[in-house]
Amino acid sequence: MSIESVWEIGDDQFDSPHKVAALVEDLWSKGSHETAFDLAEGLHWHCVDYHGGQWSERYAILSSLDYNPSPVSRGPDSEGSQYVYDRLADAI
Repeated sequence: MSIESVWEIGDDQFDSPHKVAALVEDLWSKGSHETAFDLAEGLHWHCVDYHGGQWSERYAILSSLDYNPSPVSRGPDSEGSQYVYDRLADAI
């Protein structure tokens, strides 16, 4: 099954940043780059805003995530990535 947008992802995938990180890797490997990018961007900014320091779960994800925002970016830039960010924040 192919995921065409972040709105098609089940609610249970957003209850853990680790699940979203695994989904990013899976989608990158399957060539679903647009959806993977929205997930990675939303996850990145979520981890930036909510990590608990160098030894936290979210900091580890941030450090290992294969995503680097533009130097002028200050948060999620698309509706899809904002949706991911909001869903992860709601699960805290």
